[in-house]
Amino acid sequence: MFHKAAAERAIQELLIQHHHLALEVDHIDRMGNDVARVAPSQALAAVDVVLLYEMLGQSRRAFDMLCERSLSRYTHGSLLAEKQMIQDWVAESYAEMQAARLLTLQAAWKMDQLHAAGRNHSEARIEIATIKFWGARVLYNVIDRAIQVHGSLGYTADLPLEAMYRQARGARIYDGPDEVHKVTVARQVLKRYKAADVPTEHVPTRRRAAIEKFADQLDGIAVNS
Repeated sequence: MFHKAAAERAIQELLIQHHHLALEVDHIDRMGNDVARVAPSQALAAVDVVLLYEMLGQSRRAFDMLCERSLSRYTHGSLLAEKQMIQDWVAESYAEMQAARLLTLQAAWKMDQLHAAGRNHSEARIEIATIKFWGARVLYNVIDRAIQVHGSLGYTADLPLEAMYRQARGARIYDGPDEVHKVTVARQVLKRYKAADVPTEHVPTRRRAAIEKFADQLDGIAVNS
């Protein structure tokens, strides 16, 4: 389960209690340890990254259940793990989780660099917004596949998957809808581009430009041939 409000309260209490000008958050997942330092005024950005690490942990838990079940369930002449559809789910889940993990590490690293330079975390808005919608999507997808591979058992309270599934669906809303984060990312990315009357990669235009640029060399080649 995710407890954003509790995490925020804990951070606020910590700052008041110790009067620190910086907060250290230990990001720990199964694949490594990372540390990000943030100023008190930017604590909520750190909370977002911590929540993403929780999502990664939940995703890994569901992934472990998916893999265990696929190696344990025998049906229609073979184990589920031997069926291409299940292999596709395992591969997709692994790739999505790795991407989410690396995106989260990138965001945490950039926040760390910005803090060290005395700059605001708002400059990492693309990275933060990206991991928010991508992390929530990955969490939802992996849990959904884990439920599917368990069949009706996965949908009952005998496994934690049904509760995880409800929480995962909420993760795409409670910290801002996916659509809002995508708009943030798209707007920031599009600022790096400008409109063009003729597409930059228009082949005839590029060919003409190349001929003009290298006219002397082409003339030399023609004379010597």
